[in-house]
Amino acid sequence: MCILSVIIDSREPAWAKTLKFGGVPTVVQALEVGDYWIATEDNKILIIERKTPDDFIGSIMDQRIFWQASQMSLFRDEGYWPYLVITGPIQRKQDGNVYTTMDRKFSWNAAQGAKLSIQELGIPIIECAGDTDFEQTLIQLANRSREAVKIKPIRKPSFMSGQEIILCGLPGIGPDTVGKVLDYCGTAAWAIAELTDEQSKLKIPGVGMGIKNNVRWALGLKDDEILAVINKNTEIEND
Repeated sequence: MCILSVIIDSREPAWAKTLKFGGVPTVVQALEVGDYWIATEDNKILIIERKTPDDFIGSIMDQRIFWQASQMSLFRDEGYWPYLVITGPIQRKQDGNVYTTMDRKFSWNAAQGAKLSIQELGIPIIECAGDTDFEQTLIQLANRSREAVKIKPIRKPSFMSGQEIILCGLPGIGPDTVGKVLDYCGTAAWAIAELTDEQSKLKIPGVGMGIKNNVRWALGLKDDEILAVINKNTEIEND
């Protein structure tokens, strides 16, 4: 993959606006989110938020970085690829605080926790050596494959059927009990009939009168009303 074009935020410093990214077209304009929007050969848009070490720590202290990360995560949901690039090292001092280009009274552990929170929002964090390494870092990010990664999960997922989804909407019926309910009743229709029948002699494991009363209440049944599964050819006598 390679870069096709780059939009640079107009608030970036002068040196950043002169980056060439291998000679591709670049435009300087105000960006809604991030500092760089990079169009790649695989029809993806990378959104890059650039932070110096000082700015990164400062943005944690005033909470600004979390708002920025949340905005970038919204774009991720739309198919964009957001990244946070920190242009330099953040060191740990002996007293447990961080050191960037200045002595800060800010905990190293708190900085690490902030990084985790940002990445848990779906924003990968990349650290480069400094400003002179920044352009090459973005080129490397653009060159990465964004194909789906095939992995074998430790536990295989089990998806609920349509009937199970319906029954799990009833009070007292959850993923752990819905299978037993269907095993005893056969279908969701018969299950609902049984779950609302206070006189039924069928004993469904884990389902007592309390659950049945809650199901009847949730369905809005009156005391003299029942739900039943009836063959359409069966004649019903009206009292």
